[in-house]
Amino acid sequence: MRAVIASPDKVVLLCKYLQEKVDCAFEPESSQGFAIMSDDNVFVGGVLVSNVRYTGSRAVDCEVSIAIENPLALKPEPMRAIFEYIFLELGCARCTAITRKANTKARGFLEAFKFLLEGNIRKGYDGERDALIYGLLAEDCPFLEGRTGG
Repeated sequence: MRAVIASPDKVVLLCKYLQEKVDCAFEPESSQGFAIMSDDNVFVGGVLVSNVRYTGSRAVDCEVSIAIENPLALKPEPMRAIFEYIFLELGCARCTAITRKANTKARGFLEAFKFLLEGNIRKGYDGERDALIYGLLAEDCPFLEGRTGG
């Protein structure tokens, strides 16, 4: 498994893919995408990094959205590439993930990757369902051990 950084035209496709999977709209112009590919070059998932928030010229936070076709997409190798992009290349201090309260699969994935539940936004997902906010600090990222003090 590997994460392949997406060209601008592929980011558009990844935005559509994630929109179908997680029922949210994404802006290709303000997103960076990764296709997660199997060893035999089959698409098994997508990741978008969006809504990068800056303080001055420094990236502080971004939002990460993930949808997969195969649980093997969550292997360490592709996840390491994605979190290296977020924390080392962008230089973010943290990343944020938002999911529906009822999405126990996503919550389990986030918690397994050391994201902490930081809040509940009532009716914040779509005006009807609650949204849960998860955060991961660079120093807590299990994929960067020895690279950021984590």
